[in-house]
Amino acid sequence: MRAGSTAARRAALAKSKPVPSAALVPPEIASATNKRCEDVLAFPAHDDHAPQIIPMGRLSRFPSLRDAIVPTLLPLLGHKSPSTRSRVIASLKSGLLAFFDEQSSGDMSPNDIDCDTISRFVWWLDRVVDDKAALSVGVRRSYLGDARMVLEPVSRETGNDRLAEAIREWPENPWPDAVRPSRELKTVPDAAAMSKLLRHCRDEIERRIEETEPLLAMFEAGDASDRLVAKALMLRELFIAGRAADPDYNVTDEVNAHCSQHMAHRFRKSFTPGAEELMPFIVVLLHYTRFNPAVLFDLRLSDVRKNSLGNAHRIVITARKRRPVDTWQTASFAIDASSTNPARLLDFLQRWTAIGREVVGSELYFVARGASRFGEIGPDIRNKGGGAIAGALTRMIKSAKVSNIPMKDMRKGVLDLVHLATGDTESVRKTGGQASQQVVIDHYRSHAAESRDIEMLARAAEERERWLLSDGRIDARKLPEKSDRSAATPGFSCLDRYASPMPGQKGQACHAYGQCPICPLAVMDLTSERSCAYAHLLLDAIERSFDGEDALSAGAYLGIWLPVAQRLADDWLPAFTDEARALAKKMDLPPLPEIE
Repeated sequence: MRAGSTAARRAALAKSKPVPSAALVPPEIASATNKRCEDVLAFPAHDDHAPQIIPMGRLSRFPSLRDAIVPTLLPLLGHKSPSTRSRVIASLKSGLLAFFDEQSSGDMSPNDIDCDTISRFVWWLDRVVDDKAALSVGVRRSYLGDARMVLEPVSRETGNDRLAEAIREWPENPWPDAVRPSRELKTVPDAAAMSKLLRHCRDEIERRIEETEPLLAMFEAGDASDRLVAKALMLRELFIAGRAADPDYNVTDEVNAHCSQHMAHRFRKSFTPGAEELMPFIVVLLHYTRFNPAVLFDLRLSDVRKNSLGNAHRIVITARKRRPVDTWQTASFAIDASSTNPARLLDFLQRWTAIGREVVGSELYFVARGASRFGEIGPDIRNKGGGAIAGALTRMIKSAKVSNIPMKDMRKGVLDLVHLATGDTESVRKTGGQASQQVVIDHYRSHAAESRDIEMLARAAEERERWLLSDGRIDARKLPEKSDRSAATPGFSCLDRYASPMPGQKGQACHAYGQCPICPLAVMDLTSERSCAYAHLLLDAIERSFDGEDALSAGAYLGIWLPVAQRLADDWLPAFTDEARALAKKMDLPPLPEIE
């Protein structure tokens, strides 16, 4: 392993005393973990894992500034995710510190930072190289915002008046007119391919549970009458003792020393699953829960509970989503006897991974057998088994004979189906547990979802136009959500609203309210009681038009509405089925708007 690599630094530091706060690593550790012997920052990671190590880089060139910034970093970044810490410090190095590097020949202190310094920093961010901006607007905003975030607590701690004034006068957004770049629309898995993959996973799960369940029952009961179970009971004790004596204890060597090749293969499949064996369970649970992959991999035994109310039983999953401020993703399911019910899958996983979890002292469901030892797949799949997981998924997809489906896209595929069913971004957000609708739009909206959104927007604009042109008589808001809104009169459907032969309708969506009965493009569902009721209400509206001060003139009645009334009475109403007419009499619908 390369001496200067992140993994080497993390491993060396893990064996040292845990660092209680964001701090400079002691010189002797820095020498062992960084071949350039540069200062590094150490943050305690989540759940007492090894501290996160970040090289100081340019910050080491300004000792006075470094000594002022480092003590403030724990309260500022300690609760944030490792990736956020890395991003902020990288932004500080490439932004403010790079500017200081170019502008200053010596040390910098907080007292050297004033309003003029920040103005020159903004000018530096705006610099042009080869007739084009050196930095994009997004990068400029990031560098400026992260610099303020880091310097603000420094100004409070040091009490420096010049820096405090610079913070107060800090430019909020020097680039207000820049248009936010549109994000690339996401691709989602093909529904047919995803269905085929899920069927393949279901078959694998059923086969695995059928083969392994009896062995697990004997193992849990301590029944050594079966040779394989006897080996498993013995190896568990050897694993625990070996791991206690040596953290790098090789479980594979232990298995090979006590088992034949065939027995070792059966033991691994039945009692110590690897990524390959766990993959069908992972895919099905991702589909059920709609969790992010990292959230599912971080699922703990304590995150799952079962609730009962009378004869109704449910499983409730509440998993932590690691973010700068931790949030939670939840899912709940009725417990039934189906082969892939989440309760059954999680119960089996808890028993199946028990040896690995006991050896490493983990509370996670997904503890996998690696090449030589057990390990948590964990929340950070890039650093903990990500390669094995990706390879296992690729091989399973190949065996299922479906097109490639990245794991990160499975959640998007499920949420796209929610959008297809509801057409509502808020429903997608509630289903997926995103913080806001903007997150859904930025990260989960597919090409198809965008097209559906545009269609819905166009439909809403068209309905408003018809409402205005008809003086409020055509009001889609008063119709049931799933009703046909193509025609200008409730109860009717239109074959082509843009080709209406009615006078004055050319070139627009037809708004000839009440005249559908005499239009050749109008159709009705003659088995629908609602359509029958609306036809009666239209006839009532025509009859009411003779009453009151606003009664129709004889010319309007004879020329326009008498043909409509006759067509309703003679053709449309008699055509309805007896059942539709009987049910229509029982419906309580409000009167239709007046005709004119």
